[in-house]
Amino acid sequence: MSKETDLAKQKLVRVYSTHDELEARMVEDLLRNAGIESMITGEMLPSLYPTNMGDLANRDILVLESEAEEANRIIAEQHGARRQTEE
Repeated sequence: MSKETDLAKQKLVRVYSTHDELEARMVEDLLRNAGIESMITGEMLPSLYPTNMGDLANRDILVLESEAEEANRIIAEQHGARRQTEE
């Protein structure tokens, strides 16, 4: 069985969720720089009149199930570093 076939059989899992589009993009870039492909769900088209749509505006970061543990570790390390610099 080829690697591509194995990847096609894996499911996507959520590793991060936010209402902030910029934060979602930053997490996506963080994972990409670590060699982990991800995708953002719940993206909305830009609007002249942005509104807060609560959970409808939620952005979820998804990765392959096989990469979820590493993605969670990377995100946790980044948030720990961010908290230390904010204190």
